[in-house]
Amino acid sequence: LQIEQLQAEIEKLKSGSGSSTSDGDIKDLEKQLNKDYDELGDVEIEDISLKGDKDDIDVEIEVDLYDFEKQWKKLTNKKIESWAEDICKDIQKFFSKDTYITGEIIDIDSDKTLVTFNKKGDRSLSISYQDSKYRKGGNMTVSEVEDDLEGDEYRIDGIYFEITYVYYSTSTDYITVRLVATQDGADGISKYDFEDAAEDIGEEIAERFIDDAGMDPDTVVVMFYDEDNDFLYDFDYDV
Repeated sequence: LQIEQLQAEIEKLKSGSGSSTSDGDIKDLEKQLNKDYDELGDVEIEDISLKGDKDDIDVEIEVDLYDFEKQWKKLTNKKIESWAEDICKDIQKFFSKDTYITGEIIDIDSDKTLVTFNKKGDRSLSISYQDSKYRKGGNMTVSEVEDDLEGDEYRIDGIYFEITYVYYSTSTDYITVRLVATQDGADGISKYDFEDAAEDIGEEIAERFIDDAGMDPDTVVVMFYDEDNDFLYDFDYDV
């Protein structure tokens, strides 16, 4: 069931019984959220739990950075905020647009809080990042972000590509990225699939320089090579 269908069924039951939101309703929503939000980027969500009522809801989200530290490190502030915003919207859609939501993302390996957020009514989401041990936020230099990105891998049509070179030109705000296939078969991928992947990769890399180094990139040039370092395609992503 989708959130809207779940809410409709519960409203129907309420109208027949005259009861308000129950623990059972919260458990139903909890189950649906765990199904709909089982990943944050490439980070697996271990559990989403809810406490409270239709007026005030606390959301606790668990991840395990023992297994997903590398994937968490690649997340941008924008990605985390958008994901948290979507969860809040679904909770308010289920209960009320006036529901006050407070939440946190916790690493169950270290038992540390990584992110806290809250949303009241139709106000913008307020979010705070406390994960500088894993993501350095805006405290990195351009060269540190470049070094951090090298070695990251992306999967395109079943083939893995590794970033072997990243360069940010501070004079032009152009980013050049080189990705090399780590296995055979790259020449069998369509140009359309490469172009689609280049947009996602370009957006993610631009966000890394924006969030981590406070830069303002203009364009990301994404270049693809096969496993023999033979050139395949390049694409420009306009930020």
